[in-house]
Amino acid sequence: MKKNSKYLVLILLIIIASLGVSYAYFAANIINKDNKTVISTGKIDISIDDAKLEGKDIAPIYDEDYEMLAFHKNFVIRSTSNTLNSCVKIYLNISHIDKELASKYLKYKLISTNGEKEGNFIEAKDNEKMLLLDKIFIESGKSIYYDLYIWLSYQDDVDQSNILGREMISNLYVEGLDVRNRETCEK
Repeated sequence: MKKNSKYLVLILLIIIASLGVSYAYFAANIINKDNKTVISTGKIDISIDDAKLEGKDIAPIYDEDYEMLAFHKNFVIRSTSNTLNSCVKIYLNISHIDKELASKYLKYKLISTNGEKEGNFIEAKDNEKMLLLDKIFIESGKSIYYDLYIWLSYQDDVDQSNILGREMISNLYVEGLDVRNRETCEK
């Protein structure tokens, strides 16, 4: 009798397991019929022209004179054709900045056809990336032209002699993120 009950229990377990697996299979098929997975493939190919920046012995100037007297760098961000639309971040990759220059007096202005952004270097540190601009949408096959100005802001009422003769070495760094077929960086 004990031998028969062992077989009976074993057969019942096999039947229950088979029913569970069958139910899971059919339930998964029914659910997945409505939620199809779409996979987009492609590549992001973004380049930046002439990314090196070096500023040494930057003379203080009045803020309103930055276009004429500040360090000036033109650069282009290109998204080659046959790539995906992208959202781009522009960084200043700072290799070295004298600690005296890392101040509210060292300023930048980044200008493009999409707008402009202004800031300072108070948070700048050696061997760190400083975010200049975020959420820049670039379509496949398009280019965006930029003007970057960096200057030491002259203040009549502040002794800035400790900032003079200092050095910063950096380069522009671009990071891109695939946004597939969207027309903006917003989700």
